Amino acid sequence: MDSVVPKELGVSLLDMKITRLAFYALAFGPTSATHADFSWELAGDLGYADRSDDRGLGESFGEDVSSNLLSVSATHYFDPVEEGSVPLALAAFFDPSSELSVALGQQQTSGELYTSGNTGGTTHIDDDVSDYSLRGLYLFAESKWFAGGRYARLDGDARSNRSNITGTSSGTTSDDRQDYALFAGKYFGTGATRLELSLAQSTEESAASSTSCSFSGFCSTFDHSSEVTLESSSLAVMHVRQFRAATYALLGKITEERFRDGTFDGIPLPDLGQDQPRTYFVGADLYPVPTVGVRLGYELVDWSGAEEHSVTIGASWFVRRNVGLDLTLSSEDTDFNSAFVENPASTNRVALRVIGRL
Repeated sequence: MDSVVPKELGVSLLDMKITRLAFYALAFGPTSATHADFSWELAGDLGYADRSDDRGLGESFGEDVSSNLLSVSATHYFDPVEEGSVPLALAAFFDPSSELSVALGQQQTSGELYTSGNTGGTTHIDDDVSDYSLRGLYLFAESKWFAGGRYARLDGDARSNRSNITGTSSGTTSDDRQDYALFAGKYFGTGATRLELSLAQSTEESAASSTSCSFSGFCSTFDHSSEVTLESSSLAVMHVRQFRAATYALLGKITEERFRDGTFDGIPLPDLGQDQPRTYFVGADLYPVPTVGVRLGYELVDWSGAEEHSVTIGASWFVRRNVGLDLTLSSEDTDFNSAFVENPASTNRVALRVIGRL
């Protein structure tokens, strides 16, 4: 797989200094015991994505957009997790516990959308998105059954401006999305297999305002609002085995999304359930030694009018028992089921995670 790795992640110098200081503090702090316990896992993520879309064959739309991501998360295990001699990345899998986690994120997106034709032109966009989530899991220690829930909220504000031979236009869009999820599952054997069923609901409210002005001086403004609610269900499995001195994990997940209801400017939207996507994921992790892991994943999102194919490769390394690094590269291609689309849309991503355990 060919992945494009950018030279810069687009984060500020202050963010990089804070991440570096946190890493040094964890890496060169007091040395932990050979088989230590931990009750907290802290993580910071830096990410970059670049999306390009040049569909060809006279298609009147294209885009060149990039995004920068910064997020932090914290997970508390109510019963300390014992590392043992298993791969450090799988410690919480082999010694599960009731847990509570919170995550905060910020994403900035900028780029251009362009169209062709007599009224074609280039639209410049800037989008700021902030999100947070809260997740809790309760483990029934004797039976290894577990149940939990998750709440997430996302707020986004986008700005755009456009100019072509007919005039200029500008617009703003605000999005407010709330996600709720309930899940339950069980660990089988001595932590060798985990099965999880999840039910989720997502509601997104959007408000958009645009103003168009011709070069003659005439301007018009349009306001629109929409609300859409989707439901989804997923089934995930993870199976871990040992092969000689190495440990490997096999993962699989299937998710189905359904349209529940929605409105556009107060008018009910029709049920487009036949067009809702189904997502399939398979992956494998290999840990030749407890401190190092590599992984490979493939995901297919099947729409009625398109298919999205994603390939992910990654590596993790615990430089100390309480400090880890995780690098992920992914490439996504969207194939449109149309004779008028020649080139698929593509997205390349890179993400670096720093993990600290206390």
